[in-house]
Amino acid sequence: MKKERKPFEPRKPQQVQLSEDHKRLRIIAFVAVLALALTAFAFGIYYIVHKDPGWREVTVKDQAMDTCAGSFHFQYKMGSGGAAEYKKVQQVYTDDCVYMEAVFSLESSAMVPGNLYSVDQAPNQTVEVDPVLYQALAKMQEAGSRALYLAPVYAYYENLFRCSEDWETESFDPYQNAEVAEDVANICAFIQDPEMIDIELLGENKVCLKVAEEYQTYAEENEIVHFIDFYWMKNAFILDHLADTLIQEGFTSGYITSVDGFSASLGDCGELYTTQVYDLAEDGVYAAAVLQYGEARRVAALHDYTTAETLGDYFYTFEDGTVRTPYIDPEDGLCKSSMHDLLVYGDSCQDILLQAFPVFIGASDDMTALEGVIYCKDRVIYHKENAELSQIFSNDELQYQEEIIP
Repeated sequence: MKKERKPFEPRKPQQVQLSEDHKRLRIIAFVAVLALALTAFAFGIYYIVHKDPGWREVTVKDQAMDTCAGSFHFQYKMGSGGAAEYKKVQQVYTDDCVYMEAVFSLESSAMVPGNLYSVDQAPNQTVEVDPVLYQALAKMQEAGSRALYLAPVYAYYENLFRCSEDWETESFDPYQNAEVAEDVANICAFIQDPEMIDIELLGENKVCLKVAEEYQTYAEENEIVHFIDFYWMKNAFILDHLADTLIQEGFTSGYITSVDGFSASLGDCGELYTTQVYDLAEDGVYAAAVLQYGEARRVAALHDYTTAETLGDYFYTFEDGTVRTPYIDPEDGLCKSSMHDLLVYGDSCQDILLQAFPVFIGASDDMTALEGVIYCKDRVIYHKENAELSQIFSNDELQYQEEIIP
């Protein structure tokens, strides 16, 4: 039989008489403890206000709304400004991460008027868009890229990248599923025809997404939700804006990297910035060399395999090693690459991406437009003359060679 517990009864307060013995020692001890506590408190306040200078990771403020910060890492070299300096950098970074997330969002809840959602959901209507978005749309059009209109195809790959088992991927992979391949081919036929879908730039930040009735009918019948999306490419545009905003505010001693290979150094920090040059060979991935630079620079590192830093949402690796990537050719909707690694650098992430993307997927082999480019083939590092490489891989069995390209 379970024994009943008695209700808790608090003990009656008892008066404790302190001894008068060693009264002077007790006073001395009390003063010593109080001094120690005050010293610790003062040190704590000093530490909060005067944190040591040096490299620190800057994160967005906890109370921030939806931000793009999850796709980026920001390291900043603090001076002697302590916590006040950190707070200033953090505030600028937080505000711009919130802003950029909303501008390129396809969610109805985004708080910036004239964002990508507002264009996508208003075909054949004139929409006044955010100036940053207008510039991005103009860049895509200037480059002749039709990747913006791959939104329905991106949806298949996004679902594929979320899979955890190989058998799950068949429902979304055009390489495996004939029905998916047919749908992707049909969508790409619309995408390649400017009469079916196109962005019309009207000036003064006004645009019109032209969508033909035939394509709209197909979209309704096939439950297509979005017509346009920057998808993974948006990180190049966002990173440029984050970096430019910080520089304009006077914060030039740091760098930002994205999970998918973009990076931006903000200016001279008194040290060299470095970017690893990788090479995928039959026996594994090699850190072939290091690109180093001391000034503001933008870098895009494209690769058709996953690394420890790669966000899983952009890749899927099968058990046999085959990889599906977000590098999708607008011509046929298939992910592809002409090389394993391509590292490009210049003054703008978006510019170098739009120049390098056709080369990486094999739609073009013209590298002359690229200000800076590095790639590896058969243990040779090909690069432009302005590249400063160090730590070129070498051991008893293998040594990488360099070759300058025009």
